[in-house]
Amino acid sequence: MEQVSSEILVCLLLFFYSDDWWRKRNTITGTPCWMAPEILDMEEGHGYDFKADIWSFGITAIELAHGHAPFSEYPPVKLFLTILIDDPPRLDDIKDQKFSKQFKQMIAKCLVKDPSKRPSKNNTFEGSIL
Repeated sequence: MEQVSSEILVCLLLFFYSDDWWRKRNTITGTPCWMAPEILDMEEGHGYDFKADIWSFGITAIELAHGHAPFSEYPPVKLFLTILIDDPPRLDDIKDQKFSKQFKQMIAKCLVKDPSKRPSKNNTFEGSIL
């Protein structure tokens, strides 16, 4: 398994422990590849809260594994539709054999489309490699 540097892990973990990361917001700003489905689905009215950050963390983990975010080659409209309609991205069991089961499970837990079923910052890392 490829190792992630301690500096990257520190930055990612600090992301989860910033003072106001958990507050709910009703804005759409950010880089489309990392946007959670609930941010793009304006009809549902979920808005931005810490569950969107959990999704973004899962996308960032895939980016660290592959060197690019999932669907980064898509134009914005196709990217938005893919995020909303298709299954969440995952590490492939065959192509990504070099990554641990725990790493793949952590990503799968982060990339659940229904934000109410996505873990909180307190249980995202239970049993994971971090």
